[in-house]
Amino acid sequence: MENFDYIRTITMSIFINLLTIQLKKDFNMNYYMESQLQKMSQLLDQKQSEINSLKAQVDKYSNYESYIMPLIPDNQKN
Repeated sequence: MENFDYIRTITMSIFINLLTIQLKKDFNMNYYMESQLQKMSQLLDQKQSEINSLKAQVDKYSNYESYIMPLIPDNQKN
């Protein structure tokens, strides 16, 4: 009976150690994934800001035609 208890104790100890190792791996993976998601989110925010800036420039310059066309003499218009 003592041998059985000893084997059971050793087995449980091994199981707990393996479980601890797996939990540490899972934690590290979750931390890594969260870090990557945070970086991607920051990159998306940056790109969205760039897109908004470009849209503003397009809007600004697309209105120039309506201002410029009346200033061009009729004989110089295409």
